[in-house]
Amino acid sequence: MSPLAPVSERARYALDVLRRLYPLPLQVGAPGASAAPVHARFLLLPTPARPRLVVPAGHRRVAGRAVHRQLSGRRPRTRAARLLLSAAVGSGLADRLPPGPLVVSGPPGADCVDRVLAEVLGRRDVLVSLPLSPPRANRKPVLQVCDASGRALAFVKVGHDPLTRRLVAAEGDSLVQLAGAGLTGVRVPAVLARPSWNALDLLVLEPLPLSGRRLVGAAARTALLGVVRDIAAIGASPAAAWADSPYRPVLAAQLRECGPAAEALLGHLQAVDEAAPRLALGAWHGDLNPGNVALVQHRPLVWDWERFEPGVPRGFDVLHHDLHRDVTVARVPPAQAAGRLLAAAEQVLAPLGVAPAHARATARLYLLSLAGRYLRDRQSEAGGGLGAVETWLLPALDAARRPAR
Repeated sequence: MSPLAPVSERARYALDVLRRLYPLPLQVGAPGASAAPVHARFLLLPTPARPRLVVPAGHRRVAGRAVHRQLSGRRPRTRAARLLLSAAVGSGLADRLPPGPLVVSGPPGADCVDRVLAEVLGRRDVLVSLPLSPPRANRKPVLQVCDASGRALAFVKVGHDPLTRRLVAAEGDSLVQLAGAGLTGVRVPAVLARPSWNALDLLVLEPLPLSGRRLVGAAARTALLGVVRDIAAIGASPAAAWADSPYRPVLAAQLRECGPAAEALLGHLQAVDEAAPRLALGAWHGDLNPGNVALVQHRPLVWDWERFEPGVPRGFDVLHHDLHRDVTVARVPPAQAAGRLLAAAEQVLAPLGVAPAHARATARLYLLSLAGRYLRDRQSEAGGGLGAVETWLLPALDAARRPAR
């Protein structure tokens, strides 16, 4: 297979990203396709046909760092893939496998993302890796930038279209706000720079150290609840009028943009308004899934703050974490996971001080927020697996609205 005729969606995406980062007059192609000087070489791992990672060729430590950072799951298949890929890049075998690396070639001094990052970080030896995530509307490149020794220098979010630019800008603003919010139990990345280049908005973040063993079991749950409490304490209101929340009109506006589902969703919102006029409010991370938090002792690390928002019902973060854990890690069917979330809301939210009478309303409002996000972002059209909310989320809300027999 030629790297210029990729057979999978992720391979096509990898080629598109590299061409954005190394634009004309630079060329991205197969080895030997151009007589111009070589600027950089990249490997597509584990295979060029179906890659999950893009790493610099010929830099074993950098490639090994990327493999360990991005393939960090605990499932047996992920651990096996991590071991095999680590061995392949560590021995140099990956560099020699056909069809060879993708090559960036072109005139010396041609502008590219390496030049921008070198200036921002004050380094000449910047090397870029990136994971290739599944298709979704808010998919954006997240670059891992290392020096030649493999030491992480930064992570870079890349906004490339209206949605991802909005999210990158929102995360930058949120991190600036959080830096002065007095968080004591959560560590968030500092913003190093926010340059714009080649129609791309870049958010350059400090790399948080993944040191220390991850907590498991009851200790992990305790740490997670501590993270949720710490975030929720920002602008907290113990028992505020839900109608006065700054998030209530935002949510209503989002639901109005949900096309054919808008009327039903707004009906659910009105029903919750009547059922729970007062709720404990606070901020939420907005996407506190298991991949965005490292539950370690002292100060857990939390990334990806692009969805941070104040004034939501307390407990949204833990509901979001549990739903995504069930769907993406435990492989519970989404409809079943949503029903389980509603049924367990009182028990799940009790440690956060949410009154039993308000727990189910909080869970319903969370699902409404998720529906608004997925439908407004057109996740289903972009290939996002949970984007078809009419097949799982709306039925769960309908069932929750029916009186118990």
